[in-house]
Amino acid sequence: MLHFRNHFVISLVALFALLGMAYGCSDSSDSPTVPDVPGMPEVPENLSALVQPVNPAESGRDLWGIYNLVLNPDTMEIDVIPNRELEAHFNITSMLTNPNVCPNLNCITFMVTNYIPPGMFHIAVTLRNPTIQTAYDVRGIFVNNPGIHELTNPDNYTNLYFGSPNPFKAFAKAAPKRKIVPASVYSEDYYIQFAGPPFNFNVLYAVDASWPSSCKEPYWIKDIETEGIMTTQRGCTYLTLKTNDWNGNDDVESVVVDTYPFDGGFTYLEQVSGTNEWYALILNSFQTTVGEYDLLIAAKSYDSDLSLYDYVTVEVFEPTNNHPYQGTVIDSMTSVPADGAMVTTS
Repeated sequence: MLHFRNHFVISLVALFALLGMAYGCSDSSDSPTVPDVPGMPEVPENLSALVQPVNPAESGRDLWGIYNLVLNPDTMEIDVIPNRELEAHFNITSMLTNPNVCPNLNCITFMVTNYIPPGMFHIAVTLRNPTIQTAYDVRGIFVNNPGIHELTNPDNYTNLYFGSPNPFKAFAKAAPKRKIVPASVYSEDYYIQFAGPPFNFNVLYAVDASWPSSCKEPYWIKDIETEGIMTTQRGCTYLTLKTNDWNGNDDVESVVVDTYPFDGGFTYLEQVSGTNEWYALILNSFQTTVGEYDLLIAAKSYDSDLSLYDYVTVEVFEPTNNHPYQGTVIDSMTSVPADGAMVTTS
């Protein structure tokens, strides 16, 4: 659940956007959200239309294994079954459960650490690099099954291998360049909520890695935050986030959010120059009805056809009394409030 406040702090870099669109925040006027930039793609029905499968052979990533997991809340055990059909489809041989590569068969282990009725599993996945090569950006991908189960603590999402964005947990996030050197061991915790009863405690799980070097696409979208109040008659939400690329902040080509429920298109975020911070103003131009809306975010770098994905939840409320938005103006270069400066819209 997102928590909204009437009073919020804005930076000078966003102040002009806020003032320029104040009327849209008040009256839900039809304001364009896609800038007129040469070479910008046409607005599709929504951002999801841009999520196209990428050929894994051209991604710079290798699959280490695909598994069916069968979880048992009574025994607190997990049956791990290599998915031979999908491994054949992707023309891979699982190295993590291959005795010729991992003789002790301990290169990937799954353990139930907690079960919270009804249907919440906490599992720990431990990974050992069985190769003589250093791997980068190793991910455990949890393949979504809408209405059946959901990973509630993802790092981000990828559309590689399975088409639609699926959540993953990255291993070795504290290691330099997220490197996993030969024989090193790392673990990640997954919180999985199953729908039911009846329950279907089956999960499809995949492990992939980038090599011989770090991934070319952004490796992290984080610190996603919103400020403001969106109502069925007016309002806006100020979205901020950070995204990281191993080649530096300027290698991120674009960050875009699917704002189809509010304006019929999608909105490109602006970058705070020289930083990994991005921002956008989202207007409720369509006077969208009350509810919570999960908006897809995509970040892309110049060096890769792959995008990194995540979601932000924006809530629309019934209008009540007039809610003025006001806040202190902060110099984005020094993070120091400007004396006597304040912006107010209503």
